[in-house]
Order: sequence, then C-alpha cells, then structure tokens
Amino acid sequence: MQPRDPNSAPTGVIFCGGASQRMGQSKALLQHRGQSFLERQIGLIVDELGLAAVISTRSEVDAETAHLRSELARVYDDDSAGIPGPLGALLSIHRHMPDRNLLVVAVDMPLLERASVEPLLKRLRGDGLEGDGGPGGYCYELDGRIAPLCAIYRAAALAKFMAGADRLQKYSLQQLGDALGMERLVPGDSDRNGLRSFNTPEDLAAL
Repeated sequence: MQPRDPNSAPTGVIFCGGASQRMGQSKALLQHRGQSFLERQIGLIVDELGLAAVISTRSEVDAETAHLRSELARVYDDDSAGIPGPLGALLSIHRHMPDRNLLVVAVDMPLLERASVEPLLKRLRGDGLEGDGGPGGYCYELDGRIAPLCAIYRAAALAKFMAGADRLQKYSLQQLGDALGMERLVPGDSDRNGLRSFNTPEDLAAL
C-alpha cells in the first residue's frame, strides 16, 4: 500500500516503550520544567507542530502512563517478529499504519525544540516524490552517524525495505536508516543540544 499523499504531514510517533534499565524508572514520567518527558513530547508534536500523534509503548509501560493524554492512540510493540528495541517499535507502528510517513521522536529528548524538527518536515514537504524513489526519509547526522530517534521515515521506503529484507532481526534502527538511504541534515549547536538523550540518573541531574 502506498501513502495516500507522499508529501502529506507525517504522523508523529513518540517512542516510550524502552526498559529504562539505566535510569531505573520510566523515562516517560521524568519531570522537566513542570512537565513529564512524555507530556513534553506530546506538546511538541500535537500542540506546537499540529500533527496527529501516536505513542509507541509496551503494556507494562503504558500501565504507568495511560493517564497522560489518554485520547492519543497507543500502539504496543509487536514482539512476535522477534525484533527488539526501537527497530521493532518502528516496524510495529508501520504495520499498524502502513500508508503513513512517520516522524519518530524519542521520549528521552526533553530539550528537543520545534526549530529542530521543522527542517525535517520542510524536506518532506518539498521532496515532490512519488512511490519509493528518492531518500527513505530525513534525519540529522551526528559524528558521522544518523540520529534515528528524531527522524522522518517515508512509508513507501519502509514498505519496500520490509518486503525485501530476509532477516530483519539483524538490523538496528541505525542500520535501517543507512539501508533506507536517508537524507542527512547537518545540525546546528541548538539541534545537537536538542538531540541529546537522557538515559541515566547522572544525565538527569545535569538537566
């Protein structure tokens, strides 16, 4: 199935299904400036950017966060394919809405700002592409590698990849981005700051 409009606004996807082992508690509920990390990312995608949004999570995490913006759809990671982590979460979302371009944002990036996401949206709006031609999406490049947790993944590219990949289990989200041939944007200093992930209590103390 091809996207109804390859250049239409993507659906925002907030990844918050991680085990948070290093943090020791759900990162979705961590607080910054009077908001939980999850509320902050919902506000960015829905209220600031005006996009539809879904929350990518797991049932045990959702039990703790279901009271936050309960009107938003939750899509649980599909573990049946045996693909763990963020890649499994992305593919679960793609299976759930195969005709939608996806703007992925990690919940543990509380400093991410609208100004850093808009260049990705601008590239999608302006690419003029039909079907599976051109880049598979848009992301920033940090230290020679893609930043896959603030990125747009084009639906047609994901569908083509899933149809042709014989062993999805061997891929990481980073490797998927490379395989899709995503267009890489050069981040400014403020973008780099916004792309920081907060994974440990020490990271949180420095926030």
